[in-house]
Amino acid sequence: MHNEEIPLLILAKHFWRPSLRMIQVEKVFLNRDGYAFSPTQHRTSPIEELRLLHCDDAISGYILANILLSINQLKRFVFETNISSQDRERQFPVQGGFRQICQALFEHRESLEELVVANSDVAFSVSAILLCPRLNTFTNLKILVMSPFHKVY
Repeated sequence: MHNEEIPLLILAKHFWRPSLRMIQVEKVFLNRDGYAFSPTQHRTSPIEELRLLHCDDAISGYILANILLSINQLKRFVFETNISSQDRERQFPVQGGFRQICQALFEHRESLEELVVANSDVAFSVSAILLCPRLNTFTNLKILVMSPFHKVY
């Protein structure tokens, strides 16, 4: 783990605070300590807005899906990464990571209002959205952003 990355356990420590509605984390390491977001905690967090920015290293689709599933009613999700399209298959296998994340987002189809996928590689952003074919069933989605630019927020 790089020194500037935030361990997942720190995110988990605050994820269930009853009064907390928004979390923005930069450089969180989404490849270890997945037990902090176990399936037994699905749909229990009051967080409504989750912003994961500058995710640079290997990302576990399983862990990210469990984080999303831990939220009771997600309204805004911003995911910003520097993964290149060449690294996409290695870090987000099509049969694994992206599909798990899309399924987790699908669970919020009635509450999600804003979905932002930002990356320095436009191919990654477009692939991320295209692999979620059920976006048309997201009844409250008002903002959908696919950005090839880093640092959306």
